[in-house]
Amino acid sequence: MMQQYIQLYPDPGQLLPHQPPFLLVEKIVSFSSEQGIETEFFIKEDFLFFNGHFPNNPIVPGVILVEMMFQSCGLYSRLFKSGSPTAGLNKVEVEDKKSDGRAIKIKNLVFQKEVKPGELLKINAKFKQHLFNFMTFDTEIHSGIDKVAYGEITLLVK
Repeated sequence: MMQQYIQLYPDPGQLLPHQPPFLLVEKIVSFSSEQGIETEFFIKEDFLFFNGHFPNNPIVPGVILVEMMFQSCGLYSRLFKSGSPTAGLNKVEVEDKKSDGRAIKIKNLVFQKEVKPGELLKINAKFKQHLFNFMTFDTEIHSGIDKVAYGEITLLVK
């Protein structure tokens, strides 16, 4: 018997202007306007950057992890602004949201563990504050039980 899968949240590609190969969030796991967002991304062995980072010892570049954090925060801001975070978002509303948002600030970012191919990453962005057109988040990336990176991220949201 096949299990039915109900997708609670929109596909990240519907909400972000990024597209593969630079769409670095595959799934929204949970969202709370008061708490934040959790997303996932699986690190595939065939990512182009592994050819040079590093041959025979592939490691995900830190900037890729930072981009995952920013994209997760961008997803939070779009769901927050939509007022309806479930898969029933109006397509017009989603298209309007693709153009807003910019990475503004990274504070106290720490990389604790190397990330290798074959790892499933959980990206958590805890909503911290919304001031004028800026949103600030405390972010963490986990691989299994290991925290691999964390820091504070600020976005400009229009």
